[in-house]
Amino acid sequence: MVNPDSARIVDIDVTSIGGATIEQGEKADSAIQGVKLNGILIEPDSQKIVDVIVSGGSSSTTYTAEIGTNWITAETGEYNQTVAVSGILVSDNPIVDVILDDEKDTALAQLESWNLISKIETSNGSITL
Repeated sequence: MVNPDSARIVDIDVTSIGGATIEQGEKADSAIQGVKLNGILIEPDSQKIVDVIVSGGSSSTTYTAEIGTNWITAETGEYNQTVAVSGILVSDNPIVDVILDDEKDTALAQLESWNLISKIETSNGSITL
């Protein structure tokens, strides 16, 4: 875990974490497509360095929602479902995962169904899968 200093800045010294050398980084640069923070692309400077300043602190909230079996067919032929999630906002950028049943066969079926979901969008008070 990396914590910001009193100015809310995280300064990571790559020598302390075994980071790549400049030469190794130059070779890897072509593979890097971009860095996003809260969905916003951050442009690197001329030395290909991205500075991230954490402002206002960070927090997380856990929401739990049950996805039902009643799906609506969209005009595109895809299926979707809107599920109420009290407190979630359209501006939230959630990390979503499935909570699996303790019974193995049920858990495998849940994973198979979960893998069919390709996108989740947030709204104020709900998510659409």
